[in-house]
Amino acid sequence: MRAVVMILALLAGLKIWAHDQMFRSGAEEALIAAYRERAIAACQRDAARTLKGQAAGSAQAWSSPAAVKVSIGRSGVDVNIWDVDNALWASRYKSAYLTLMPADRSATCEYDVTAGQAEIVKL
Repeated sequence: MRAVVMILALLAGLKIWAHDQMFRSGAEEALIAAYRERAIAACQRDAARTLKGQAAGSAQAWSSPAAVKVSIGRSGVDVNIWDVDNALWASRYKSAYLTLMPADRSATCEYDVTAGQAEIVKL
């Protein structure tokens, strides 16, 4: 009897894990499909504004990024998880970001889905 209960518990855990993975991959695909073009346009605008003195094609590098991924929270923001009254807490732990990386992998562009703003970070 104990073995049957253990097998059923294992199957239930496996089912929950599989549903979670399907939801996460579907949500990631939906976010990328919905915000990809906006992120590309925002990254091009930010590249043209911040990279004025560099190569003229730098803004065009974002037109077809090599990789696009979704992340929750910006890791570069220095806020502790217990500091919920901090104005930057939501951007560190709550907001969704699309991270675009061009083919030359010289920089990344983080697009804040909530605020609609992009920031280029050189690697």
